[in-house]
Amino acid sequence: MRLYSPHHHQQPSFKKRSWFSWELSGSAESLLVTTFCLLFIAGGTYLYSVNKSAVQGYEMRTLEKDMKELKKKNAELKVQEAEARALSRVEAGSAELRMEKINTTHSLLAPGTVAFR
Repeated sequence: MRLYSPHHHQQPSFKKRSWFSWELSGSAESLLVTTFCLLFIAGGTYLYSVNKSAVQGYEMRTLEKDMKELKKKNAELKVQEAEARALSRVEAGSAELRMEKINTTHSLLAPGTVAFR
């Protein structure tokens, strides 16, 4: 029979209670799991936000490129419109419509005052 001796030291035995190498109380373990869950959710939200911003940036660059092309096309159309309205073009069109050019002009004079200031 062995008696307890203060000089006799027994090696402590550790129980592996969780996936950690140390023993946690129930509240500490739930706090740790909650913290990891919150970090996971925050990371997911961050990745979603970054991805959404990247997609919006790509769409914005595409729309700006389309806008530049449309402005260029608009300028070209304005030049074409000015050419179409040119007097020489009108004269060429009048020949196709068999219009005749008038050589003399007549002015009509109205008696009395016509316009007031």
